[in-house]
Amino acid sequence: MQSGLRRTVAKWTTVALFGLLIASFALWGIGDIFRGGAQGTAVMQVGDAEISQNEFARTFQREFSRVRQRLGGELDIETAKSMGLVDQIVRQTITRELFTQQAKDMGLLVADEQVVQEIRQQPSFQNSTGGFDRRVFETTLRRAGYSEAQYVDEVRGNIHRQRLVETATGGLRVPEALAATLYRYRNEKRVATYAEIERDSFKADEPSESELRTYYEENGDAFMAPAYREVTLVHLKADDLLDEVQVTEEDLREAYESRKSSLGSPERRHIEQIVFDDKAKAEAAAERAHGGEDFAAVAEDMTGQAPIDLGASTREDMLPGLVDSVFALSEGDVSAPIETTLGWHIVKVNKVEEGSSPSFEEARDQLRKDLARNKAVDSLVELANRLDDSLAGGARLEEAAAEVGAELRHIPAISRDGNTPDGNAVENLPEKQTFLETAFNTPEGQQSLLRETAAGDYFVLRVDGVTPEQRRPFAEVEEKVRERFLRDARQEKARDLAQTIVKSVEGGASLAQAAKTAGLQTQTSKPLGRRPSPESSPAELAIAGALFELKPGEATTSSTEKGVVVAALSEIQKADPSAHPSEVESLRQQVAQSMRNDLLSQFANSLQQMHEVQVNRGRLEQVVNRFQ
Repeated sequence: MQSGLRRTVAKWTTVALFGLLIASFALWGIGDIFRGGAQGTAVMQVGDAEISQNEFARTFQREFSRVRQRLGGELDIETAKSMGLVDQIVRQTITRELFTQQAKDMGLLVADEQVVQEIRQQPSFQNSTGGFDRRVFETTLRRAGYSEAQYVDEVRGNIHRQRLVETATGGLRVPEALAATLYRYRNEKRVATYAEIERDSFKADEPSESELRTYYEENGDAFMAPAYREVTLVHLKADDLLDEVQVTEEDLREAYESRKSSLGSPERRHIEQIVFDDKAKAEAAAERAHGGEDFAAVAEDMTGQAPIDLGASTREDMLPGLVDSVFALSEGDVSAPIETTLGWHIVKVNKVEEGSSPSFEEARDQLRKDLARNKAVDSLVELANRLDDSLAGGARLEEAAAEVGAELRHIPAISRDGNTPDGNAVENLPEKQTFLETAFNTPEGQQSLLRETAAGDYFVLRVDGVTPEQRRPFAEVEEKVRERFLRDARQEKARDLAQTIVKSVEGGASLAQAAKTAGLQTQTSKPLGRRPSPESSPAELAIAGALFELKPGEATTSSTEKGVVVAALSEIQKADPSAHPSEVESLRQQVAQSMRNDLLSQFANSLQQMHEVQVNRGRLEQVVNRFQ
């Protein structure tokens, strides 16, 4: 049932909208959204909307739990960070909010009736007779980690976003003739007769030193040492500033007061409810309950089911229309009929669980850690700006680093793959791939621009020296030269035999005859498409593409890891679109979706330019670290 709800939500968060849009946001990079801190206590600010810590925590918990379940429960937070899962959830949250804001700006309104209709139509919430079952609805939401209010908001937002997608891409159409032509192209199969020639079946004469040196000179690219850069680096990290920041008593007191509600546990009501479609029935039920009848008995009599147990619910868990009325009730009270988007509710409060907050002293240590981290991030940004200003003013890297109190690091030689000349990895690089690209794109004697990484670090480097890629000395690679010489000699003999067979086929012989003359056995391939399946043999994978360049009876050769394969086209199996209309229609939809994805990717990037996006890294880490 829970997987069914996930599929229900996934219906809206389609690949077109969230899969590829997440990829499109990767174009401008996760680092770009950490340009400043969201205001107040928000984790993110997307345009005018703020994503609170609690809101992002719920989103993160659902997505983290979903991925962990897929991995059999073997996932911790540190692994999730290294996988990029945290950044992905951040991007997804931002994408969703951008699309929602744009839909609202365009006046794409969603009525309550539309939300209710969409919920009622979801198979995950239907009983065995195909009707909407409120008990199934409530149970499924709890198992999936949603409150009723959260799911209603989710559905409303998804309808908003879906309408925006339809508005942006609704005019796209793919002609049936195009789909049929593409189907023929993709699904044509070819069958070959082929023979494999292994190079190790041939002998090669031991080369002389003169031959090896000639081979070494002619194939120098195979024996190259990589290029290296000598680099001077300044790497700024928030962790290095934690010991320097000061958190005052006043800071702690102010943070405690502003965050008191989120530090402890909120007030909860343990409630049951009966929900009706019309007011009259709800009023009759309320009158009976207020008259002293057992709440469960009233539910059974009027709905045929027991009351729906919503468990311990906070204000945020409830539909907005229920909150004030329910939290005004005392333990044991039954409400009057309350109208929401889902109908008329009669609510009974079985237990009141008062909210609690830790004392200032109890919260002090965690507050100090959180504030220190936030201040360190703020100090880091200030330090990076000062360093950047100093460099822009003409200071050398050494002078700018000394001015701001940053350490210099010297790396004598580093290759494009991050290794030293002796093959060891250079450790503790700032975002390795970004650093290496910067180092190898910066000219000798010049320094790079100040770069920010996805982890929130900053770095700037200067290339002090360049050692170009160069051929290793012959004496150092002589044995490798010999091995390659012998391998190539055997491969050449295999190729010569393959060409002899091709010439025999061109002269009128069949491949089977020509191969038999050469002492080889032939095989018949499976029907191969332009994109053969992974189950195909290495020989079939090697010849598949070449077969589509041949006419029946013609032969060709292809190299393999073990030698050469020679093949002749024996059969063409044409694809018939008329025999597979559903597959053609599916292909037409795939092409249309691809076109929509291109449009949406461009649209997403334009939205990001229109709405400022900020993420408070310190608060983001506070939320994520709760799950450790």
